[in-house]
This record gives sequence, C-alpha cells and structure tokens, in this order.
Amino acid sequence: MLVRSLPVKPGGTIALQALANNLYVTCDLNNDGKLVASRNSVGGAWEAFRVNK
Repeated sequence: MLVRSLPVKPGGTIALQALANNLYVTCDLNNDGKLVASRNSVGGAWEAFRVNK
C-alpha cells in the first residue's frame, strides 16, 4: 500500500517509512545489509536510498 508519493527525480534520495511500525527503513552493514524498519528518524546514509529511475 502506498501512503504518500512525491515526485522524485533520478539521482534523488528518499527515506522509507514502514506502515507496520512507523519506523524508518535502514540498511546497516552491522545487520548484514538487510533492510529493517528500526529507526525513529532519518539521520544519515543508512536511512537514505537513491532513486535510479
């Protein structure tokens, strides 16, 4: 289910917020690079995802 969609140009960055727990998705190498919704806020590169197309 898509809750909110804003226009994003290729090369831009986005943050993903989970509907299940309202936490932000992170890709932390300390968690084997798995995507996990475990952050309360967007604070750095681990919570930012680049749009390729």
